Formats: sequence, structure tokens, C-alpha cells
Amino acid sequence: MIETTGPLVLILVPMLTGVLAYVLRRWRSVPPILGASVTLLLGLILVLLPSGQSFEIAGQEIALEQSVDVLGRALVLQPSDRPAMGYLFFTAAALFLAAWRFDRGGLFVPMGLGMLGLLCGVLVVHPLIYAVLFFQIAVVLSVFPLYAEEDTPVRGGLRYLTFYILALPGLMISHWLLDLYVYSPDQVSLLETATILIGFSFVLMLGLVPFHAWVPAIGSDGAPLMSAFLYTAMTGGVWFLLFEYLRAYPWLAEHGEWQSLLTVLGVATAVVGGLLGAVRRSPGTLIGYIVMVDTGLSVVALGDASQRSVGAIVLLLFARTVGAVLMTAGLEGLRSKRDASAELPDGVGWKAPWSTAAVLIGGLSLVGLPPTVGFAARWALLTTVARSNPIIGLVLLMASIAPVVGLIQWVVKLLRRPRQLPGVELEEAVPPIPSVREPVADVAVLLVFVAATFLLGVFPQWIAAAADDLARYMALF
Repeated sequence: MIETTGPLVLILVPMLTGVLAYVLRRWRSVPPILGASVTLLLGLILVLLPSGQSFEIAGQEIALEQSVDVLGRALVLQPSDRPAMGYLFFTAAALFLAAWRFDRGGLFVPMGLGMLGLLCGVLVVHPLIYAVLFFQIAVVLSVFPLYAEEDTPVRGGLRYLTFYILALPGLMISHWLLDLYVYSPDQVSLLETATILIGFSFVLMLGLVPFHAWVPAIGSDGAPLMSAFLYTAMTGGVWFLLFEYLRAYPWLAEHGEWQSLLTVLGVATAVVGGLLGAVRRSPGTLIGYIVMVDTGLSVVALGDASQRSVGAIVLLLFARTVGAVLMTAGLEGLRSKRDASAELPDGVGWKAPWSTAAVLIGGLSLVGLPPTVGFAARWALLTTVARSNPIIGLVLLMASIAPVVGLIQWVVKLLRRPRQLPGVELEEAVPPIPSVREPVADVAVLLVFVAATFLLGVFPQWIAAAADDLARYMALF
């Protein structure tokens, strides 16, 4: 019999809570509150419980650091896994809190909890080949809440699923090649092939140019909160899995073209995301392009191969969560003011001013403008890059600012009064703007995230310390 101790608890509790949330989904408010409470509690336990100390629940003693064998596979919670899991749990808690007021599909919280349990499994299961399988199962689950609403295009989800499935064979085959290399160390070609396959797989999963088509697409036609989950928790899972690979196989970073290749891919991804973000007025697509800029910056910083660069990457990931949750919650608030099949009409921002403000502030944080939390994270990463190459740092700075143009254009559309055409009554010229007031609870939730955006922007050391701890535990380079 499997003992419910060790890191197995961190996998089973979210998944079992997800099953309960699915059963209780007819009561709209119960699953989000339940999911947010459980994930917040687990995150606090990981962050506040001293290493090596156990705790007791219902007469069962839980020791998180105790290794557990499940079907011959080891589940081990290492020091670096605690802050990484803490990030996943706190991110999920924030998204579930937003779902309490802004989730219309009903599947986001149950599926999100199931995916969260699988992401925890990615961090603790050994060997890494099983972590890859856990991650792929989480990817498949994500498609259901992404398109829970009827009559929505599924182009983005299909692209997302396709690219991640294409990444699976490379990671699987690379493990087989590495096993062969153990018995034939003179066959250096096996090591080179494994390096190429692992690198190509992570290029697909991170959405680097030219394999970036799924990144803006899921923001364009997917459910906003689920898109935010993919851009934050799932993308964080990809980065943590990459860190695990770099720690398990240090020769990956010792390749002669490591820094040059990452610089080219990162700069290309950031520039493409910045330029396309500047000319896009769709808010979901805009979020995707801003995420591309973030990813490009992070990849360039990773090429620096230092603890400082890893800390900057993690800090940017932390900051992205706040902006993405705020912007997507505001977008859900705006979408509730129009018909399911209609576009947002001009001037709808005047009927939902708090949601409009949330989209604007969240977007400014994602872009990295002061005094939001995104500015502190972007600045830390840009200065890290500029230390080694000022020209590339300047190019990345311009790419970072470019999406502000697209954000401003879209906000102007929200606030633009419908124009009356000559000889046509105003009511006939444009669809009427729904006269719906924003509920007090919706505004309260948005204000919580607005306060967090500015508070963490003024005091970024609160999350910077956690990012530095995670980078120190990783000890990649």
C-alpha cells in the first residue's frame, strides 16, 4: 500500500480537490473558493514550513522531504522544488480567486487543479522521462477548459497541442540515446544527437521563433483565465523542467554554441513579439505577443549561464503572473457585457470602467512600465543582458516597449464613443452598448490584483528574494 506521505501529498491533494470541485460545479462559487483555499494553504505550507520538519493532518504525519516509491519510481522533494511548487500553488490560487467572479465555463477550476497536481509530479518524479509524461498529460487536460464555451474557434488549442506533442518524441528518444551513451562513451555522436533533440523540444514548448504560432493563438480564441494559466503556471512548468534538465545534464550548457544560439533565438522571438504586438488590437493576441517578448528576454538571459540570469528569469515569471491575471480578469469582465458571438463594441469601456482599468494596468505591468511589478522584473533582466552586450540590451528594450502601442490602440477603442453616420440614426449605426453595472464583488477582486501590481512594483524585493532563493537552489552553472 502507498503511504500518503512525502511529496505524494502535493500531487494527490490538488487532484482529489479537482474531482470534488467537478462534482460541486453546479454551485458556481464553491469550486473557485475551494480551489483557491486549498492551493493557498499548500503554498503557505511549502514556503513557511522549515525544511526537514513534518506536520500532522487528521492523525497522519506528513514529511514532505521523505522519499516515496510509487510503482518503482521515486518521488523526491528537493530544496529547489519548494519555491518552484510555491510559485505554482500561489499562481493557481490567484487564478482561482479571479475565477470566483470571472469564470463562465465551469471547467477551469477542476481541470486546473488536476493540471496543478501533474505539474507538481513533474518536479518530484525521477527519472526525468516520467516528468515529461506527466507534463504531456497536463497539456491534454488544458484543452478542455480552454474551449469550454460553445461556438469558439479551436485553432489555438490545436496548435498548442500539436507543438507539445511534437516535442514529446525528442525528449523520449534523447533518454534512450543517453542510456546507450552510458554503455558506449566513445560514441560522442549519441551525445550530440541527444543535445539537439532536447534543445529542439524545448524550443517547441517555449514557443520560440519560428515555432511561435500557438502562443498568440491561444490568447486570441481561448478562455482568458485558462490562457493566463498556460502563460504562467504551464510556462513556469516548462522552465522548471528545463532547469531540471540542465541540472541533470550539465553538458547541455557546455556546448560551444550555447550562448550564440540562445541569443539569436531569444532576440528573434522578442523582436517578432514586440513588432506584432504593436500592430495588434485584440487583447488576447496582445497578451500572447507580450509573453513572446518575455520568453525571448528570458532565453537571452539564460545564455549568460549565471545564477544572476536564472534569478532574473524566475523574477520575470513571478511578475508575469500578476499582470496576466489582472488583464485576463478584466477582459472576462468586458466580455460579459456583450453577446457570446459578438465583438466588443466601441465605447463598452464606459460601461465597465473597472474592467477596462484592469486590462490597462495589467497590460502595462506585462509590458514592464513603472510603477508596476513588471517594470522591476523587466529592468532586472534587461540590465543582466546589457552587462554582457549593450547593443542587444537596447534592441530588447525597444522590443519590450513596442506592445504598448497595441495596448493603447485597444484601450482607445474601448473608450471611443460610437460615431453617428450622416443620415443614419445612432441606434442603427452601431450595436447598442449594454447598460450593465459591474458587481461590487467583481470590482473588489480586481482591486486586490491592482493593489498587488503596484505594491509589488514599489516593493519588488518581496518576490525578488524568492526568485534569488530558487536560482541559488538550482545551482545550474
